[in-house]
Amino acid sequence: LSAHPQGLALAAIIMVLQFLIEIVVVRNYALATIFITPIALTVAEAATPVGDISTLLIDRGVDTAIGCAVGLAVLFATSRRDDAGLRKALDATILAARKMLPMLAAGDVTSAAARRARIGLRNASVDMMLLYEAQTGMGGRAREEADRLWPATVAAQRLAFRILAACWECEATGARALTPEEGVRLDEALRDIEATDRAMLAGFLAGELETLRASLAKARLT
Repeated sequence: LSAHPQGLALAAIIMVLQFLIEIVVVRNYALATIFITPIALTVAEAATPVGDISTLLIDRGVDTAIGCAVGLAVLFATSRRDDAGLRKALDATILAARKMLPMLAAGDVTSAAARRARIGLRNASVDMMLLYEAQTGMGGRAREEADRLWPATVAAQRLAFRILAACWECEATGARALTPEEGVRLDEALRDIEATDRAMLAGFLAGELETLRASLAKARLT
């Protein structure tokens, strides 16, 4: 920069730095910043030449320090979150499944209320997964809590998708996946999903319920 490159020399420097960035950034972004910073400074100095290079470097250093401070502050603030949000989303998915079960057992999957319940179950399961993905990106305690609830989150999603698939099949063929009595038992099992003394159910959703129950029990112990 102190040489104030111009013309072909400036173009050659930028080309070399850009080439190095493209090669390194796909492997290690932190290492690529070694070349990203020089190219930014070179372009800035060429566009608006400054007499004192030290002034440009100081300004760049201050900008970088401010950016790092803001980034660390955001990381600290978000990493203090616990799994309350994800657990609430998981509970919301279970509740949406409970709302859908009586309608599925009655063969009512196309009424306005049933369609709202189906949409609610689908949205609850999708929101739960989106929240999990967001929480894993926070790092720290939030990441640990999301990892702890991951098996239960997957189990709840599979439960929701199995119910939705049964709704689609019922709508297409009229076949019912369960009777009203079985629907009542499933609702009771979901209501007390964390109870370890309940007998295992057989039939529709038996495997999904047992997986969800075991996942929640494991999450509670870790």
